[in-house]
Amino acid sequence: MEGFLIMTNFFGTVQQNQKIFELPGAPPDTIASISWSQSSTVLCTTGWDGEIRVWDISTGLNNPGVAITRDKPVFDSCFVDPTTIVTVGADAIVRTTNLTNKVDNVIGQHQLPIRNVVFNPTISSIVTSGWDKMINFWDGKTANKPVLSITSSERVYAMDCIDNQVAFGS
Repeated sequence: MEGFLIMTNFFGTVQQNQKIFELPGAPPDTIASISWSQSSTVLCTTGWDGEIRVWDISTGLNNPGVAITRDKPVFDSCFVDPTTIVTVGADAIVRTTNLTNKVDNVIGQHQLPIRNVVFNPTISSIVTSGWDKMINFWDGKTANKPVLSITSSERVYAMDCIDNQVAFGS
């Protein structure tokens, strides 16, 4: 099955005749995650095909403005700011990528694939969780060493943060 991405504006009153847009250049394989930038005009998808695709919706529904390929599936992404994303996946590496020049910076690594990543602006930390049962907090400056690690009793499959709180599901 070919992957596809459909976008619709659902704010305000939900109507039966909402416009739905299929974004061109969507992944040919399963989409693993979708994330919006804080500006709400930039959209990032990650996929099992190892592709990271970024669209700037304000410039129209064109092909992805940025496409990055990894060797293994990419499971999740988040924005640190409108031009920087963090990606994680089957290679167990935490990377930030500057979308302007496509330069990667390795922040750290888990022992097994990483399933989730979120940026928490309250504590200025990148938080990752994965199949190694670890939840790691990275400041983005101290490469390869988390500033805090929490061990879960099981693999972590879902996670989110707000303020000083982290919720995760095994």
